[in-house]
Amino acid sequence: GGKLALLSGSHDSVVLVVSLELGKPLCSFARSTGAEATVLAGGVAISPDESWAAVCYGPDPAATSPSSGTIVVFTTRNGKLLCEAASPLPVGSLAGPAITSDGKQIVIAGGNSVVLLDGQSLKTLRQFDFTPDFPGEVSRLSLTLNDSLLLLTMGHGLVACDLTGKTLGQMFYEQDDPVTVTA
Repeated sequence: GGKLALLSGSHDSVVLVVSLELGKPLCSFARSTGAEATVLAGGVAISPDESWAAVCYGPDPAATSPSSGTIVVFTTRNGKLLCEAASPLPVGSLAGPAITSDGKQIVIAGGNSVVLLDGQSLKTLRQFDFTPDFPGEVSRLSLTLNDSLLLLTMGHGLVACDLTGKTLGQMFYEQDDPVTVTA
């Protein structure tokens, strides 16, 4: 039932807010921080009431010394920046963001860690880490509609957990299977 969509490129710092009813852009948000402002693939999410959006930025993968990622929140009405914070995770590549159904929390992940942020201040509320026996790093995440499940793509498998970090299920292909889960 949403009326807005967000469009971004994997190597562009501009995010377009598009009206699905009118079929045209309403506004845009551009982060002007130089060459390192790169929108990560899948790194855009819109709040349940469609009043604001969150974006995960990261450095150019080709950079000689990649820095940590950045999370940005902006209004979908006019593209105005609401808040911005450096990722609490010491990795350049971030998965997410996902926004909880009440619009109060933002979920991001990187490496083998998941972080819940306050949707207004981007303050870290909770972080949990997966043990090294989980193969691969988190590359994708999504929340079910009622926030009961957080689904994570990790290397060659999937993990389902809740927002406290309790693992509810997992499925991994064997190491020698030529399979990498990307969706």
